[in-house]
Parts: sequence; C-alpha cells; structure tokens
Amino acid sequence: MKHEKQEVLNAFKGKECLYKEGKEIYQVTVSSFQIDDWGIKLTLKISNSKQAINDLGDLEYIEKPKELNQIFSFSGAWEITNLSNMILHVSYINGSLNANPTSVERFKKGEIDLRKVWLT
Repeated sequence: MKHEKQEVLNAFKGKECLYKEGKEIYQVTVSSFQIDDWGIKLTLKISNSKQAINDLGDLEYIEKPKELNQIFSFSGAWEITNLSNMILHVSYINGSLNANPTSVERFKKGEIDLRKVWLT
C-alpha cells in the first residue's frame, strides 16, 4: 500500500542531505527508506568526513575521517514527524534531515552561520 507521503519522501532517496541531531551536523546520503502506518525509517550514510558543531548559531567544522561511510538509521512515528520545505524533522530525538541542495553546498564550502546553512 502506498503511503500518502511516499511521493515527497521519494525526493530524499539517493540525495546528499544534511543530518542534524542536537549540536552536530553531518553530510549524509539517504541509502534507503521505509514507510508504513507507524512512520518512517531511513538508512543514512555519512558522505563527508567534515562535521559541524553548532555553537550558539555559529558552526565550527572539524574533520572526523573515521566516521566517513558510517551507516546509521533515522526513524520516527508520524505523530512526532514533520515534513516541510525539504526538511524532515523528528521531534522526540530532535533530529532533522535537510535535502535542500543549497544547504548542502553551503555546508561543503564551510559557511559558519547556521541560519545560512540550514534555513536557505
């Protein structure tokens, strides 16, 4: 059975995105996702060894080569999941996935203002 949000979520598959949880931001690729009546589960792979730490709105970049290609999952029930403007947010874990290409490019270039990276 096709879920009503399937079309929107198809746009995330295979895309480079930014994953933010707490103060940490990583560049990831969405390897796969599953949706059902409960919610969504995505498989993400870290695709850049650069990580950003949010310090009061400014980003500090550090290299974490050991984390490159690490695979992890990101999931949430529909009740705690919000999808808008190419950003998927799960409130319980305070995690977000941003599929906006402009955001990804600004992250790659080392933009330090979180608002310019995340809220383009």
